[in-house]
Amino acid sequence: MIEEYDLDRDGITPLEALKTLLDANGMGASDLGRVIGSQSYASMILSGKREISKDNAKKLAERFKVDAGLFI
Repeated sequence: MIEEYDLDRDGITPLEALKTLLDANGMGASDLGRVIGSQSYASMILSGKREISKDNAKKLAERFKVDAGLFI
């Protein structure tokens, strides 16, 4: 599925990549919270108040079938 959305790491921030993947999969903040295990942390990530941790990057990579480096 990710092949449909050419997420070239050059020029795209980890947050932009995450938002693109969430949109492409019809997911929102609550869905992200379920993936990473914290609704409040998910909201902080999406608002730009927190960065994506390495642990959460791994969870996201597994969920979206992409390289974890996309989120770091």
